[in-house]
Amino acid sequence: MQEHSDSESETKALPPRNLQSNCGNRLGVMVFFLPQVTASPPGPLVTSSMVLLKCSFNRSDLPGDVLWSRGGIPLIPSSRHFPFEGLLFLSNITVSDSGPWDCCIIYPDGFNISVTHQLNVLGLEPLEHKTVYVGEGSKVELPCHLSPGPGTLPGLVAQWTLPRGRGSSLVSGDDRNSFALKLDHVSRAQAGLYRCDVSFQGHQLSAVITLAVITVTAKSFGSSSSQKGLLCEVTPMFKQEHFLWTTLDNQTLENPPGPWLEIGDEEQHVNQWQCQVYQGAQQCGAVVYNLGLQETGAQLSERTPKAVKGGKQLSLLLSLGILLLLLFGAGAVFLLRQRKVYSGVYSLSSRKVDPQVHLLPKRTLFTEILSRAFPSPLILV
Repeated sequence: MQEHSDSESETKALPPRNLQSNCGNRLGVMVFFLPQVTASPPGPLVTSSMVLLKCSFNRSDLPGDVLWSRGGIPLIPSSRHFPFEGLLFLSNITVSDSGPWDCCIIYPDGFNISVTHQLNVLGLEPLEHKTVYVGEGSKVELPCHLSPGPGTLPGLVAQWTLPRGRGSSLVSGDDRNSFALKLDHVSRAQAGLYRCDVSFQGHQLSAVITLAVITVTAKSFGSSSSQKGLLCEVTPMFKQEHFLWTTLDNQTLENPPGPWLEIGDEEQHVNQWQCQVYQGAQQCGAVVYNLGLQETGAQLSERTPKAVKGGKQLSLLLSLGILLLLLFGAGAVFLLRQRKVYSGVYSLSSRKVDPQVHLLPKRTLFTEILSRAFPSPLILV
């Protein structure tokens, strides 16, 4: 048996596998020229594109019939698969179209021969819009895989577009087939729509993935906000999810399914709670909440601001008290000195004055009055 192959397709001259068709196993004559199937365009082929297969054999006369089949089953014409004599038109091809396609040529004289063409269609997985659920603070890997693995493709570029116009990120595959985006310590702000674009040789393939982040927050509810609980949320929410609260050993207490977990006396004895997210009967993701650590942190965070606030008030009162004491002291000293000045003036004015005093200049008289009021020496300019 002889074989013709290239990197994108493989054509083999084989006896037909469909024994129920008109294509028998009667070659009858020595075959010097092999039949062949040519693809247009030659490849590589990608999903959502189209291809035309042509089956031919080097004989001068025209064949009586050409039959197309897959896996020994005759091909039924459809909107995507349309056979016409020696031609087969495939539109909007998918990865499922990859594989062998059989062509059987039948001539009026009873001579027939078959050939198999191997069709390879490259697609980017996930093939459909996929949602990946992850707990807040966890690691996640968003898949983007070129299938089937084509090996090395010249000029291949892979790029991720981030949600809400937050830019893009170029990635390089470890094996040139996988271009997963790895995220550490995922937060709610990273939730949203991600798109992986892979381009090569004029083709572009895209995969769309939604990252849904599961978060748990402590809440107070009730008229007096005395009741405590945990609220499990998914961002973004598709309204198809339902929630189940369990312990880490999968023991469920008498708590109705839903995003709320009311913290009663029984629940307070469990330190770690797990919120599981489901769609139907399938679990999509989960997140663990440490109730013991969070309560300790909450108490500390509530007490610390009060202590700081009290310290600030105490220092302010002390500063005001010291300032008032200084003001009172300065006022008392001022009044005492004023009283001494007035008493000195009064004593000088009431005594018998030496006639020579009147002859002194006013500046000398004022100096004498001050010297009696203030025993310490004063220097007047």
